[in-house]
Formats: sequence, structure tokens, C-alpha cells
Amino acid sequence: MKKHILLILLLALFGQAGIAQTRVIKSPKVEAATHTNVIIDRIALSDTATVLDFTVSNHPGQWIIFAKKNYLINSDGGNKIYCRYAIGYNGQLGDKWYMPESGKVHFSLVYPPIDKKLSKIDFIEGDNIDGAFKIFGVEINPSKRKAILPEALEGNWLKTDGSNDWTLGVYDKLAIYKNDFWQYQSVTKQGKSTTLTLKKGKRVVTLTLLPVSDDKLMIAEGKSPMQTYSRKKTFRADYNSRGEQAFTSLPFGRKETILRGYLKGYSPKLGFKTDLIYVQNDLTREDFPALLTFQPDGHFEAKFDLIQPTMLTFRIGNELCTVYMEPGDKTMLYLSLGTNKEESPRQFMGSHALENNDLYAMGNIGERNYMTYQKEKELSPVAFKANRLKERQADINDLNVYLQQKQLTPLQYNQLSPKALQIKRLHIDTKCYGSILDYLMNLEYKAKDDSTKQVLRDISYYDFLKDLFANQSLLPVTYDFSSLINRLEYSPVITPADFVGMELEHKELAGIMKWKVIDKNYVAGVDSFPALLSVLEKMNITPTPAEHELFASVGTFGQDTSKWNSFIKAKEIFSSRHRTLINILNKIHTCDIQKAILRQKLGVEPGLIYEIIMLRAMCTEFKTQPFSPSQLDLLKPLFKTPFLQSELVRFNNEKIALQNEKTLQPKAPTTSGESILHKLIDKYKGDVLAIDFWSTGCGPCRSGMTERKDMPDEYKDKKVKFIYITDEEASPLEPYNNFIKDIKGEHLRITRDEWNQLAVQYKINGIPHFMIVNKNGAVIENNTQHYWGTGLKNRLDNLVTE
Repeated sequence: MKKHILLILLLALFGQAGIAQTRVIKSPKVEAATHTNVIIDRIALSDTATVLDFTVSNHPGQWIIFAKKNYLINSDGGNKIYCRYAIGYNGQLGDKWYMPESGKVHFSLVYPPIDKKLSKIDFIEGDNIDGAFKIFGVEINPSKRKAILPEALEGNWLKTDGSNDWTLGVYDKLAIYKNDFWQYQSVTKQGKSTTLTLKKGKRVVTLTLLPVSDDKLMIAEGKSPMQTYSRKKTFRADYNSRGEQAFTSLPFGRKETILRGYLKGYSPKLGFKTDLIYVQNDLTREDFPALLTFQPDGHFEAKFDLIQPTMLTFRIGNELCTVYMEPGDKTMLYLSLGTNKEESPRQFMGSHALENNDLYAMGNIGERNYMTYQKEKELSPVAFKANRLKERQADINDLNVYLQQKQLTPLQYNQLSPKALQIKRLHIDTKCYGSILDYLMNLEYKAKDDSTKQVLRDISYYDFLKDLFANQSLLPVTYDFSSLINRLEYSPVITPADFVGMELEHKELAGIMKWKVIDKNYVAGVDSFPALLSVLEKMNITPTPAEHELFASVGTFGQDTSKWNSFIKAKEIFSSRHRTLINILNKIHTCDIQKAILRQKLGVEPGLIYEIIMLRAMCTEFKTQPFSPSQLDLLKPLFKTPFLQSELVRFNNEKIALQNEKTLQPKAPTTSGESILHKLIDKYKGDVLAIDFWSTGCGPCRSGMTERKDMPDEYKDKKVKFIYITDEEASPLEPYNNFIKDIKGEHLRITRDEWNQLAVQYKINGIPHFMIVNKNGAVIENNTQHYWGTGLKNRLDNLVTE
């Protein structure tokens, strides 16, 4: 209805000049755009005005703003043509417009007339606006287009045998074929057919293409018979393949993995040349960001190691991308960054293309409504949990409806990958249960700052974990797993506190608690002195005669205070001599208690998830104190999963090697981002540098910086410099300037590409990220700990006096 009203208004507008003098371009082609949710539906040109019709999409309840001083400009340069007014915009330009339930709005912007002879124009929402909408190369004169390919051949071509495999991509500057990039060596037209000679290094292939309709094409390689391909999906009753079967358990193993891609609508004008894939090892808390470098023609490639099947989530431009990959995969991603309406703005080729296409087709089913979730955080624990479980069931229902929709016939359902359905169902679970754990963690934080806030103290509240642990061997494949495992490892079921129902039956713990008698004679988590001796022998440790006598007779002390005092003194000496051993045995003891809690109080069998939690905790400790091989041998039996055992040893050994090197010597800079850090280090050589990587949207970053804001004054005479680095995209200019005015030190706001280059070199997968450089210009700590309070002061004081 709103579109019809707009049309009437526009007809009235152009009626002054005469309808015959108006030229309309529907769905104009564009070269590049910063946002895919802002689409130019049509352009109307007359002697009195230029009108652009827009459709803007966003999540219901969220808002958009179109700036007042938006303008058009010749793509080749020229004068800015500013907007006169808007038609159909809710309020005035510059006002917030909240999205309706449909998630779409329509309006028009009216400008003075432009030169109709122009080939292309750019739409710019405004200058010096963070995140401004920009659309480049909007075509208003198609006849002036210079193309080496017939337009009928361009696009993504899918098999019509029922598999719908993306086989060929034909674009103006390159082609994609057989999961690789090809350049055009020649393009020859013969009658209705066109011959493409494609070259990749020394390889050359010849393809003959014959259009048979707007959306269908006959293709042959060399002298092979021609086969029919289509831009749209084809469903056939004689095609039975459903892709790979669902997992029964996740396979682990490290292999190099390759993600390639083509960004239709990419241009250096978009303001970025790189982006990051945040590759994580959730087993060990390691970050391995991989750099995506975009070539001028829009193609990219990234290589990185994966250790398990996983959902990789990353952002390209303003587009959030999710790709399912397994170790060793070679996957091709097609992504349209333009604003032209397409049959499918994403395609996948190569490894697990079917799974990726199915997951993309299932879209937002099971995705969190951020606004609703934020409001629900103010509910009571019981109400919040009920709402989350209700939403989980609604998500399951939505998925079932999707599978039963008319457009998804039983025939089409047979072609959906079982693995994709399994991943989607797992995602619904991790989103639900992870949000409950996240809510409880926030409740704890609030209670620390506000004594009126009540903390949940009932272990029975965690009964939902029984459902979560039922699929624990598969959960790491979901893209919410990183958040889920973080919330779970810090929950009371893993780190027990004074929670109602947490007490354990004595008979369950008779063995592991035998050494814990009124907390006086607890030596280690072993069930007898002979067991302790056995452990010591393996470690080549021999107790002194006095220690041996006391430990052996601990059960006979009774109420003899002098013997207890002697024992405690001997224990302190023993612990001081063998601190690491005692620490290891305490860990084993703690693991036994945690397993007993999971089994007895929640009816959960500790498995892969609990092993991952143990491994993450141990790797955190290895960062500061790696263990010896004999010490590791004590921990290995805790892990039933062979790969986790191998990760325990690998991580520990790498930390030993790093300690032996003592410093991380930066390589000679090869990018502008790396040069920034090198220039800083050279500039302040002889000073100790405390470098904080942060952003205005990071709460912990701001809290830490506020706490340390006066430290530069304390160290101004001690040759210590405090440096804060952020990037332009993550820290918009206005909030950035408002925040740093009270933070003393040197501030750098670098470009997005420079940040990405630094992130790869120094493994900055998240913030806050803290780095310390010594007086010799060597990076001696790289995110080993984000310091607070006296911790940082003690470290800096030691470095200053070295």
C-alpha cells in the first residue's frame, strides 16, 4: 500500500514536467555497496528532478537513520548534488526509524536533475559519518557499459540433474570453475554460442556456452557433450543423494584448510582491502586469526589450520558470513555485496557445498532476537529460564514448519543434508542453554556491584544441562560453542560455591575425600598414603624420613595437637619443595569432586565437554608455568579423548619453547599495520611499553582503561609509556573522542586494514588484548594476562629495574 502512495506522489511530482520527459531505470545495476540491506529499486530522471526509490531491511524493532546531507555524485568525480527532501520517510531525514514487524521500509529521496548523459553515479549518505550507506557505480545509462562478456552469460550456473551443484561462475573480470579462479584468455562469439578460453597458470580450459533461455545455459568443456545448467534450483524425482550422513561423534585432527571466495560488488572504494576470519581452538583457548586480502577483482583466499568440523563466523564489509568447514576442506564462497536482487546472493562450491547451501537456506531459524533478549535480562531467574526454554521450543517448531512448507516438498526435503539439519538443531540448543548460562553470569556480576541483587543459589536450576550434555560429543561444531563453553566452565556446577543442593553424599566421595579430615591432613587428591608414594616414585621424588613417618601415621593422630602441628609444618615444607606436584594432585582431586557433582546432582555423565573444560583450565596455567613430561603423565589419564591428550602435550611444549626464547622478536614489517607497531617500538626504545588493544564498544576494555587512567602520571619519570590502539570501524570518532579525553597516554586510531594486519601477526582474536614491550624493544608478553590493579604495577616495576 505504501508503495502505491509513493507512486502517486511521484507521478504528481513528475507531472509538472510531463510524463514523457521522465526516464525510469528499474533495479539499476551497481558496482559496489557498503550495505546489502539498502537497495535502490528504481531511479526516475526528468528535467525537474531525480528520484531514487529505496527499500531498506533490518531486524524488527531496530532502527535506521538516513542523514539529511546525503548526495549523488558522478562516479568519475564532480559536484555533489544534495537531497532536496524525502517522500515516505517516517519523520524527518536524520530521525530514527524503527523497523516494523515486516523488517522492511520503502521511501524515496528527491534531488535536483542530473545530467542524463552520465554513465554511473554514486549515492553517499554523508561525509564523515561512521557506517554511512554508500552505493557506488549506480548505472543510469546501460548502453554505455563496456563489457567483454554477453550479459546473458553472467552469473552462477547450477547443474540441473537435481544436485544443484554450483559448477561455473561467470563475472566481468574472472570466472570460477572446478573450485578455482580463472582469467579470461579469450572470449569468442560464434552465432548464438560463446567460447570462453580460461587460463589458470599453465592450465587452459575451453568452455562453449549456449543460452537457451533467460535462466538456462548449455555448457560443454572442450569436446564433451553439452549439458544444461540453470541460475535457479532444479528438483528432480530421480535424484536421491542427500549429502553426508549426520555425525555420531566429532572427528578431531589438525589439517590445513582453504577458504576461497569471490565478492561480487567489491571495490577498493568500499574502504577496506582486508578482513579477518576468527579461527579459534576452543579446546585450548588459542586464537589464530587468518587474513583475507581482497584483490581488485574481488577474489580472495585464506589458509588456516582446523582441528574439528566447525562453523566459522566472520564479517566481510558489513555482511556477516557463516561457513561450515571440516579440516582439510577446500571451499569456495560466492557472496554478493551489491544491492541488485539475485536468485541467491550466496553460493558454495567444493567441500561441503550442500551442507553450506542448506544451512544458508534455513536462514534465521533459531537466531536470537537481540532486543528481546536484552529486555528479558531484567526478569527473575525462573522467568528468564522459562522464556528461553519456550523460545527453544518455538525455534524447533519453526524448523519443523520450514521442513513441511509447500515450497519445500517431500522431494526437496530428501535433498537436504542430514548433517546441516543436525547442526541447525544443535545450534538451537546451544543458543538456548548458552543464553541461560550467560544470564546467570551477568547476575553474578550485578550482585558484586549491587547488594540488592539476588544471586541464584539453587543447583536444581541447572537441570537443563542434562539435555545439553546428552549431545555433548557434537556441540563443538556449533558457532555458539565458544561462548557456551566459557559460560559453563565458570558456572557453579564446575566451580562450586555455597549453592543449595551442592553438598555431596559422603559415600560418593569416600575415596577421594579420605585425605580431607577437618581440612588438616589434606595432602593431595589421592585415596591412600601408598598411592601418594606411588605418585612420588614416578616423579623421582623421595620424602624425607620425617615426612614419610608423619604421612604414614596421619590416621592415628586423633586429637594430639602436637602431632597435628608437626604434620602441618612438615606439609608446608613438603608443599614448598614440591609445589607443582601438589598443584597437579589438587587438580586431579578437584576433577574428581566436579565429576561427582555432575553425576550425583545433575545426572550428567562427564564426557567430552568436561574434558574440554579441564584442558582449557590447564592450558591457562601452562601459559605461566609449563609442566615437565613426568608431570604431564599424571594429567593424561584425565583425558579419554586421544586428541585432547595430544593437545595437552602440544600446548605445554609450545609454552616451554616460548619460555626458552624468552621474547617474541617481531619480524621486519611487511604491512602498514606492522609498521605502526615497529615505529612505536623504535620511537620509544629504552622505555617499557604497556600497549592496550581496545574499542569503544568493549566494556572490559573501558573498565580497565578507566582504572588505569592515572598510571601514566605515576610512571612518567620511570620511562614507561602507556599506548592505546583501536581501529576506526570498532571505535566511531565521536564516542572515541569522548572517552579518551580522560585517559592519559598515547592514543592511536588506525585503519581497519592496519588493525587486521596487526591482529594476524600478534593473534589478536579478541579484546581487551594487552602487550608489554621491554626496554630493548622486544615483545615479552603478548596477551598472557590482561592486567588489573597492582598486577600491572608489579610487572612494570620489575621491568623498569632490569
